[in-house]
Amino acid sequence: MMAQFKSNTLINVLNFILFQTVWFLTIWSASVSRPFLGVTLIVFIAIGYIFISKCFINQFLFFLGVACIGLWVDSSLINLHILYIESIKIGSLQLSPPFMVLLWVNLATTFDYSLNWIQKRYVLGSVFGGIGGSSSYYAGVKLNAAQLGQPEWISLLYIGVTWAIVFPLLQVIWTKFNAVKGPKRVQTRAC
Repeated sequence: MMAQFKSNTLINVLNFILFQTVWFLTIWSASVSRPFLGVTLIVFIAIGYIFISKCFINQFLFFLGVACIGLWVDSSLINLHILYIESIKIGSLQLSPPFMVLLWVNLATTFDYSLNWIQKRYVLGSVFGGIGGSSSYYAGVKLNAAQLGQPEWISLLYIGVTWAIVFPLLQVIWTKFNAVKGPKRVQTRAC
């Protein structure tokens, strides 16, 4: 029992370190106009997580769902002039760049491991999301990957409130994709 605890703790710590390292490298690559480096890194890591998961289809669908939510949230922040970043323009609509969308997938890689402790604790998830989300965007701004609308504190407050709502939603989605019983579970590879 103790060996399994140590093993799980080590895996969670390694997952957290990998998440933070990938986040930093992705933000850095965007700040030096090489966002494809971060995109490539996250794609390979996500593929690795999908293949080692107990249920690769559910893992893929969770990553895809989180990416879609990330595209919607970050594109909304850009179009509301809360976040300024080089975006993809389709007419008057601006879409979040791929590296930002894939940062959401990077976050999703933590739900089975280093963020597993917060599952089903939605109030705590809301607080965690509000503080962690706005802090992450602020750090990205300080690393020159983006800019915030002025005044910055209002933009950060808006981002924090957004993440306080979105993070519990991600928790619910993760729970649905990882339910052990029920018809919603896709039965593949030891699911």
